[in-house]
Amino acid sequence: MAEKETILINLYHQLYQGMINADLEQLDGILANDFILTHMTGVRQSKAEWLAAIKDGSMNYYSEQEAAAQVNGDALTCRNVVDASIYGMRSKWRLQMVLSFVHQAKEWKIKTAIASSY
Repeated sequence: MAEKETILINLYHQLYQGMINADLEQLDGILANDFILTHMTGVRQSKAEWLAAIKDGSMNYYSEQEAAAQVNGDALTCRNVVDASIYGMRSKWRLQMVLSFVHQAKEWKIKTAIASSY
Protein backbone atom coordinates (compact mmCIF):
# COMPACT_ATOMS: atom_id res chain seq x y z
CA MET A 1 0.00 0.00 0.00
CA ALA A 2 1.35 3.45 -0.93
CA GLU A 3 2.27 5.88 1.86
CA LYS A 4 -0.48 8.38 0.92
CA GLU A 5 -3.12 5.65 0.83
CA THR A 6 -2.02 4.45 4.28
CA ILE A 7 -2.24 8.00 5.66
CA LEU A 8 -5.75 8.58 4.25
CA ILE A 9 -7.08 5.25 5.53
CA ASN A 10 -5.52 6.04 8.91
CA LEU A 11 -7.34 9.39 8.98
CA TYR A 12 -10.61 7.62 8.14
CA HIS A 13 -10.10 5.27 11.10
CA GLN A 14 -9.19 8.21 13.35
CA LEU A 15 -12.40 9.94 12.24
CA TYR A 16 -14.58 7.08 13.44
CA GLN A 17 -12.53 6.59 16.60
CA GLY A 18 -13.01 10.28 17.40
CA MET A 19 -16.73 10.07 16.66
CA ILE A 20 -17.26 7.03 18.90
CA ASN A 21 -15.15 8.48 21.73
CA ALA A 22 -16.67 11.97 21.27
CA ASP A 23 -13.06 13.13 21.19
CA LEU A 24 -13.52 16.67 19.94
CA GLU A 25 -9.81 17.46 20.17
CA GLN A 26 -8.94 14.49 17.96
CA LEU A 27 -11.65 15.39 15.44
CA ASP A 28 -10.60 19.04 15.41
CA GLY A 29 -7.04 17.98 14.65
CA ILE A 30 -7.87 15.83 11.61
CA LEU A 31 -10.58 18.01 10.04
CA ALA A 32 -9.75 21.00 7.84
CA ASN A 33 -10.94 24.32 9.26
CA ASP A 34 -13.44 24.64 6.39
CA PHE A 35 -14.61 21.01 6.71
CA ILE A 36 -18.21 20.33 5.64
CA LEU A 37 -20.22 17.22 6.51
CA THR A 38 -23.19 16.42 4.29
CA HIS A 39 -25.54 14.01 6.08
CA MET A 40 -27.54 11.33 4.28
CA THR A 41 -30.55 13.67 4.59
CA GLY A 42 -28.70 16.33 2.60
CA VAL A 43 -28.22 18.58 5.65
CA ARG A 44 -24.80 20.25 5.58
CA GLN A 45 -22.87 21.09 8.74
CA SER A 46 -19.68 23.03 9.18
CA LYS A 47 -16.91 21.65 11.36
CA ALA A 48 -17.99 23.86 14.28
CA GLU A 49 -21.66 22.87 13.96
CA TRP A 50 -20.92 19.15 13.79
CA LEU A 51 -18.50 19.20 16.72
CA ALA A 52 -21.06 21.18 18.75
CA ALA A 53 -23.72 18.54 17.98
CA ILE A 54 -21.37 15.79 19.20
CA LYS A 55 -20.49 17.83 22.30
CA ASP A 56 -24.11 18.52 23.28
CA GLY A 57 -25.18 14.89 22.66
CA SER A 58 -27.40 15.59 19.65
CA MET A 59 -25.20 13.14 17.76
CA ASN A 60 -23.86 10.10 19.58
CA TYR A 61 -21.82 7.41 17.86
CA TYR A 62 -21.52 4.02 19.59
CA SER A 63 -19.76 1.69 17.14
CA GLU A 64 -18.70 1.24 13.55
CA GLN A 65 -18.13 -1.89 11.51
CA GLU A 66 -16.16 -1.35 8.33
CA ALA A 67 -17.32 -3.23 5.25
CA ALA A 68 -15.00 -1.67 2.67
CA ALA A 69 -12.64 1.26 2.12
CA GLN A 70 -10.99 2.35 -1.10
CA VAL A 71 -8.72 5.30 -1.85
CA ASN A 72 -8.97 7.01 -5.23
CA GLY A 73 -6.61 9.97 -5.58
CA ASP A 74 -7.36 12.46 -2.77
CA ALA A 75 -10.65 10.76 -1.86
CA LEU A 76 -11.72 7.68 0.07
CA THR A 77 -15.00 5.83 -0.26
CA CYS A 78 -15.97 3.60 2.63
CA ARG A 79 -18.97 1.51 3.51
CA ASN A 80 -19.79 0.62 7.07
CA VAL A 81 -22.52 0.03 9.59
CA VAL A 82 -22.66 2.75 12.23
CA ASP A 83 -24.61 2.44 15.47
CA ALA A 84 -25.58 6.01 16.26
CA SER A 85 -28.23 8.18 17.84
CA ILE A 86 -28.89 11.22 15.69
CA TYR A 87 -31.19 13.78 17.31
CA GLY A 88 -32.62 11.04 19.54
CA MET A 89 -33.20 8.44 16.83
CA ARG A 90 -30.91 5.46 17.41
CA SER A 91 -30.31 2.97 14.65
CA LYS A 92 -27.64 0.94 12.91
CA TRP A 93 -27.08 2.97 9.77
CA ARG A 94 -25.63 1.40 6.60
CA LEU A 95 -23.51 4.32 5.47
CA GLN A 96 -21.38 5.01 2.48
CA MET A 97 -19.05 7.88 3.24
CA VAL A 98 -17.05 9.71 0.63
CA LEU A 99 -14.22 11.65 2.22
CA SER A 100 -12.08 14.18 0.38
CA PHE A 101 -8.70 15.22 1.71
CA VAL A 102 -6.48 18.26 1.41
CA HIS A 103 -2.77 18.54 2.09
CA GLN A 104 -2.18 21.54 4.40
CA ALA A 105 0.92 22.59 6.29
CA LYS A 106 2.71 19.31 5.52
CA GLU A 107 -0.16 17.09 6.69
CA TRP A 108 -3.37 15.63 5.34
CA LYS A 109 -6.76 16.81 6.65
CA ILE A 110 -10.30 15.69 5.91
CA LYS A 111 -11.94 18.44 3.82
CA THR A 112 -15.42 17.02 3.20
CA ALA A 113 -17.50 14.03 4.18
CA ILE A 114 -20.61 13.08 2.23
CA ALA A 115 -22.79 10.37 3.75
CA SER A 116 -25.42 8.31 1.97
CA SER A 117 -27.10 5.00 2.61
CA TYR A 118 -26.27 1.83 0.70
